[in-house]
This record gives sequence, structure tokens and C-alpha cells, in this order.
Amino acid sequence: MLSMSRMISLKAEDAIDRLNILRLQEDGDYATIDILKSDKEVFRWRGKMRGWTCQIVEYYEFDRQVIAVALSIFDRFVSKHSCREKKIQLVSMSSLYIAVKLYEGHNHNLTAVTLASLSRGLFSVNDIIVMEKVILELLSWKVHPPTASCFIRDFFVLAPTSISQEMKNAMSEFSCYLIDLALCENAFLEFQPSTLAFASILNSIRWVDSDCYPDHVDKFFSSQIEFAIGKRFSDADVQKSMLMLQDVYAMSPGYRFNHVTILMNPFEDEPLKPNIGSEKQFKNNFQATAGRHHSLRR
Repeated sequence: MLSMSRMISLKAEDAIDRLNILRLQEDGDYATIDILKSDKEVFRWRGKMRGWTCQIVEYYEFDRQVIAVALSIFDRFVSKHSCREKKIQLVSMSSLYIAVKLYEGHNHNLTAVTLASLSRGLFSVNDIIVMEKVILELLSWKVHPPTASCFIRDFFVLAPTSISQEMKNAMSEFSCYLIDLALCENAFLEFQPSTLAFASILNSIRWVDSDCYPDHVDKFFSSQIEFAIGKRFSDADVQKSMLMLQDVYAMSPGYRFNHVTILMNPFEDEPLKPNIGSEKQFKNNFQATAGRHHSLRR
């Protein structure tokens, strides 16, 4: 029978193998599309379609992964196929349709008929289905992109055993919350999913009380991630994405609470909001721990 330490070691090895595959994918067929930033019209419409996709996912309570997958499909298609206003809308609908079928199976109500109805007569059921086939063929059926959430899941397999499962869950939820915020902004298109995942975890570490998460644990966890994905805390894109995530978080409903369970379920009634930490306290926590990773041993 395998010892507990050996089982943990094997899980870590499996996670590193998966992360290596994800890194190869994001550098290859699922690479970040730079062309979108140079086409202002497509970039502008992407923002509109992204907002619409988020609304649909929230309304139907789909897995948030659907948003990331739908956007990946959309981005890669429009980078290879010239599209303008009306066609962009159709591509967006069909991209969402594909993502929903992949992640929600048959347990959903977002059919092609529903999407056609939502288009208010702009597209027929046949339009959506035909575009679905066109997208799948152009992308060679590569519709399982490495999302930031995929990286986060395996990053936490590498977390030190000294971190409690409760703490891991809290940090994971907060990291995923930051990723959700990033999905709502076109500006994050320049970053690879692995970079956003790493940056979100580094920010979640700053959210945790240092008494619960000592420096040596912080350094070990970060160095494990650096080794697994071949990126460093000091890399310019990691630093930039960290700051941008902090900015979008500072403008989010969750910022004022500084607590994961509240972040995911914000109170609507002002009198019911719990007093669990001020904005200033959270900001100070970021600043006080900002230099912790600079002492990482290379």
C-alpha cells in the first residue's frame, strides 16, 4: 500500500503533467489572439458580445467556464475568418451554443430555438446550426481550450500540505472570482490563461492573513507553480496582470467585504451587510505583503 506522502507526490506529478499539456496548448492551437487588438471594430463588438454572453450564463446559472470557452472559440474563429457586425453576432451565439453543449450537456434550456428567439428575428435556428458547423470545421474541432480555471485547479494540487483544505478552498474561490472579473474586461485578452491564473493566486495569497499563511509556505507554493509553468513572479506580464486584477477587484462588489463567501454572494440590502473588514484594511493588506515574493530564491 502506498504511503500518504507517496500518494501526495504522485498527485503532484500528475498535476505537473497536466499543466505541461495545458501550457503546450495555450502556446499552440489555443494561443492568445493578438490580431483582435489591431481590429478596432472586432475588438469593440467582442466587448458587446462578451457582455451578452455573461448575461446569458448568469441568467441560466451555467458553469462560469462556459464564458471562457465561448470567448476562446469566438476569438480564434474571428481571427481566422473576416467578420463584421451581423456575422459577429451570429458567431458569438453559435460559440456560446457550442460551449453550453460541451459543459452543460443536455441539462439546459438554451437550445438553438431559444437563441434564435433571443436574436429577435435576426437569425433563424438554421443560421445558428450552420454557423456552429462552420466554426467547428474551421477550428478543426479544437473546442476544449486551457482556461485559467483549469490552471488554478491543478495549481492547488501543488499547494503545501500545511495549508488546510478549508484555506485552499477559500483561496481557490477567491482566485476564480478574480478570473470571473477578468472575463468581463477586453483588456485581459493580452494575457495567457496560465498568467492570469498565477496572478490571481498571487493576489489571493495577499488576501490571506499572514498569520494563517507564513512566508515560507508562500515561497514554496509560488516556486512550485513557477517550476510547473515556466513563469516567474517577476515576469512583466505576471506583474502587470496582478495589478490589473487588483484594479478590477477594487471596482467590484466584493472589494468592500474582503471575504470569499460574501464575494460570491453579495448582500443586496445595505443593513444586512456584515462588518468583516474595511476597504482600507484590504488595501493595506495588499501593500503590506507586496514585497513578499521579491525574496523568492531562484
